[in-house]
Amino acid sequence: MSEHRHRPLWAGRVAALLGIALVALTLRQVVAAVSPILGEIRVDIPMSNIGVGLLGTLPPILLAAFGFIAPYVARGIGLDGGIVLALLLLWE
Repeated sequence: MSEHRHRPLWAGRVAALLGIALVALTLRQVVAAVSPILGEIRVDIPMSNIGVGLLGTLPPILLAAFGFIAPYVARGIGLDGGIVLALLLLWE
């Protein structure tokens, strides 16, 4: 007989919470990435103040929109397939 070591229930929950916190901290950089370089963007691409405002709000809006789409992708191709699809879309 093989003995299975059982981990306590809280161990899995702590790991999941830590993973969620790390992902949240990583995504925060994506949302705030446009603001520090707006001056340089305006030098290269002439924009009105409204255009700059829309450019600054675009990352949070897209993050929210894809947050609504993610469950449908997960149901359609599964979590693993969704992660692979996201990585392929990010690949430069």
